[in-house]
Amino acid sequence: MELRNDLITVREAAKALGVCERTVFNYVRQGLLKAVKVGGIKKAGRVYIPKAEIERILRGDYGRAKVNAR
Repeated sequence: MELRNDLITVREAAKALGVCERTVFNYVRQGLLKAVKVGGIKKAGRVYIPKAEIERILRGDYGRAKVNAR
């Protein structure tokens, strides 16, 4: 599967970002990271994170997470 080369597991994403796996899932839920679900119906299946998303976060581009501090 060629697309798989552009995706990493949640565990790999957590390691790259220096956070735990639960934090990666929270980032996805909050819309800070995009995720790709492969296979399964509803909660079944595997979740992968595009490598570009990790690179974006590591560059400091947090997307909608940026807010103006008062």
